[in-house]
Amino acid sequence: MSFLGREIQRGISRGIGRGIGQALGNAVEQAVAPAANQVARQTVAPAANQAAQSINQTVQELDLAAARAQQVQDPPAAGRETSAPAAPPGSSLGSLFANLQGAVQSAANEAAKNWKLCPACGEPAGADKTFCPSCGALLPEQTAAERARCPACGLQNDVGTKFCAGCGAKLPEPGPAESSRCPACGESADADAKFCPNCGERLNTAVPRCCASCGEMLPARVRFCPSCGTQAG
Repeated sequence: MSFLGREIQRGISRGIGRGIGQALGNAVEQAVAPAANQVARQTVAPAANQAAQSINQTVQELDLAAARAQQVQDPPAAGRETSAPAAPPGSSLGSLFANLQGAVQSAANEAAKNWKLCPACGEPAGADKTFCPSCGALLPEQTAAERARCPACGLQNDVGTKFCAGCGAKLPEPGPAESSRCPACGESADADAKFCPNCGERLNTAVPRCCASCGEMLPARVRFCPSCGTQAG
């Protein structure tokens, strides 16, 4: 790959996390940033190479246009042939960057298969999580990608879409959490409950803790993580 191509791909690598974040929700941007370079290499690298080629071609077209402008000021000698008019410089760049935008959206759709969005705090969580690692709220069963599937006609829409591109139906949005998790015993409780129905602990008062090893939400009084066994701090 040429130097210009590498620079373009590096810029795309930096920007793809932001593009995915805008598609999934701003909270996801930071979470997917570590995978941005890999996604860019696998999904967007061909478009980056095409970008480098098109920009090089545009530079050549601009040079040719400048040379022709000089010829207008200094007409060629008799019998000297001139080349046919060139296409407008940059005429292909619009479709090129449309392809780049499509590649970023495709990457966002792929990333959305592995993430859920917390309906209470909006933070991202892995698809295998049941409770939000940030606030302890019960997570939806569907991933962000599954929530983009139209319940009316079944069309799989791009993540971040509010209305189905096939039938126009409004797509479901994350609503208020239907239940929360007791910080003491881990029991589920109604979102508006003030006390845990299992142990009587007052809800929403304890500071949530996460396992330093696996990130699992920890009840307030446990000494070891129930998922990986690491001692709680």
